[in-house]
Amino acid sequence: MVLVAVDLVVGLFVGLQLAYLFGGSDTLDAGGMKYIDYARRGYFELVAAAALAGGILVGLEYQVVRRTRAYVALAVALVGLTIVVLASAALRLQLYQDAYGWTELRLYVAVSIAAMAVTLGSLAVFLATDRTRWLGHVMAVIGLVSLVGLNVLAPAAFVAERNIARIIDPSLVPPDGEASLDADYLEVLPDDAIPALVAALPALPASESHRLRGQLRIRADRMAREDAFTSPFAWNLGRERAKAALATLP
Repeated sequence: MVLVAVDLVVGLFVGLQLAYLFGGSDTLDAGGMKYIDYARRGYFELVAAAALAGGILVGLEYQVVRRTRAYVALAVALVGLTIVVLASAALRLQLYQDAYGWTELRLYVAVSIAAMAVTLGSLAVFLATDRTRWLGHVMAVIGLVSLVGLNVLAPAAFVAERNIARIIDPSLVPPDGEASLDADYLEVLPDDAIPALVAALPALPASESHRLRGQLRIRADRMAREDAFTSPFAWNLGRERAKAALATLP
């Protein structure tokens, strides 16, 4: 009864909102919405839907006595409907990133969406095979892999490289997007971003290159003088690579 009711509510929501969920720029134009509002609504709706669906399914798994085919089918259907909302959130985030570029926060949100997708997929498999007791273990592994993957990826370098590519190749930016270099944001990125910024200087437009070069020189001066950067206890590989890159500035 619980699953039938929840499936009907979520299914009705997805059915009525299908154009809104996947409307993209058409939805923005029709509703007069901003990119940021469209993306944020998608993400927080996703978190609420995933938490509700997952909580209900895990709770039922601990209570159900006989796992009939109808029960399993309804449970898997609820996961599938939640994945539809997940896909919508991913689409909205991509729309926002295409228009304005990457930030570390947007990267973390994208990784969280990917982690939820894997979690939901695992939940569907476990429901179908009566192995939901392993869900907690899988979620722990997914969380650990996500954290390790982010560290290997180096979010600051990833963000800097993608945003610089948008300046060098304006075709990567949609007609209603912004292709300007947010040097103020790039300035506060962690040290991992500096090698990418230095390497991109010759390819940037003269005005952008001049501004970014000045900020990098200030960063180099700080690294040379402040104890927070010169102390042996402050050593890390990303900082050493940043110092080596800054040393090549003319």
